[in-house]
Amino acid sequence: MWRNIFAGRQITNRLGFIKIDKAKEETRKIMTEMMRFTGGGVSPDSTVGTLSGGEKQGVTIGRALYFNADLIILDEPTMALSIQETEGRIL
Repeated sequence: MWRNIFAGRQITNRLGFIKIDKAKEETRKIMTEMMRFTGGGVSPDSTVGTLSGGEKQGVTIGRALYFNADLIILDEPTMALSIQETEGRIL
């Protein structure tokens, strides 16, 4: 769950997306692709406070994918998505 302290933070460089072993340009390229896939095309430069609930959820999933999580446990993964978003992203 996102906390209010993240509301003004940019998605890429302030929420732990930049890996030490990856260049900033490579990180941006990867995050742009992740946001296209999970965040509905949200810009990596977007601030968390400007995102909808579904977009925040997509960013969270994208972050897990970015770090190559071995396991992602989802509790009601479509809860914050509208019917259109669910059909467009999931079905």
